[in-house]
Amino acid sequence: MANQEQLRILKQGAREWNLWRENHPDIRPDLKRIKWNHAELVGANLSDANLSYADLSWSNLNSASFSRANLKHANFAYANFVEANLSEADLSNACISSAHLFGANLSGAVLTDALCNHARFISANLSGADFIRANLDYSRF
Repeated sequence: MANQEQLRILKQGAREWNLWRENHPDIRPDLKRIKWNHAELVGANLSDANLSYADLSWSNLNSASFSRANLKHANFAYANFVEANLSEADLSNACISSAHLFGANLSGAVLTDALCNHARFISANLSGADFIRANLDYSRF
């Protein structure tokens, strides 16, 4: 279950969230199992956060940072990750079907068993990304 105080701050938007992150650099955000479709989190710092089993489908996550985040089993179907940082993120068993990842950084990301069909990875940095058993049907690179 997500930390409700952290979720309350996140729902105030990226500006308030990033300020809170700056003031609490030692806290690893616990946002597991949140359900927030169509979230507007452009530029949010979600590095090192636990978003396992979260549902952020249809969300605008452009320029957000998910570096080293736990995104296992999360649902990001139809989400926008344009220019987002997903370096070293764990997306094992996650769903990023039909997501837009134009120019995203997925270097060192783990996408084992991820559902990536119809995802758009155009101009994305995929160096060292692990796509073992990922479903990449109809994806564009």
